[in-house]
Amino acid sequence: MRVVQRGPGRALFADAVAVAVAPSRHYAAMLDAQPHVPWTQMLRRPLLVLLIIAISVSIAGTGRVTVSLIATAMLTWSFAIAIQLAAAVAIIATAAARRVDVPTAIDLLFAGHLPWSVWLLLAAVATVVEAPRTVIAATVVIPLAWTAVVLAAFCGVVLASSNRDAAIRVLAHQALIGIVTANYIVWNAGGWGRFAF
Repeated sequence: MRVVQRGPGRALFADAVAVAVAPSRHYAAMLDAQPHVPWTQMLRRPLLVLLIIAISVSIAGTGRVTVSLIATAMLTWSFAIAIQLAAAVAIIATAAARRVDVPTAIDLLFAGHLPWSVWLLLAAVATVVEAPRTVIAATVVIPLAWTAVVLAAFCGVVLASSNRDAAIRVLAHQALIGIVTANYIVWNAGGWGRFAF
């Protein structure tokens, strides 16, 4: 598969779609097309993900999108990207056989965010049209499973991990994100003390 050079915005979207559809093949093509991403460009995909989160939060919370809502949501939800970056560094920096440096690997990892980006936007719209929350919550298994496939391909191609090592890295990444997310939700609901076990 050949990566076609486009303008920056179109390339980010095209890469995200290609990685979601054929992760191993497109990660390999991306490595061949641009084997190094400088530190100065490393945050372009995480910032795009933050923008999608901000748009989703604005839609879900108010049913509309304005520049001020997006700016506020980006500031408020920037911790989510910080957590994702920490999880990325945890699985990338410990991979001794990786084929690229850390900033390039982070850029490539965030190219695989489409499953969550799509789910966030659809969940926001579903919230506005008052779809049952249980239905919205049940659909979270789709981006979870899809992301596991993309992460496994990332680990195999970019980090040069064995299948076993890739599975461990995927599990560690997903567990870290899941634990932090669950604690954030519980904290917002009043803390673990409100839940009787």
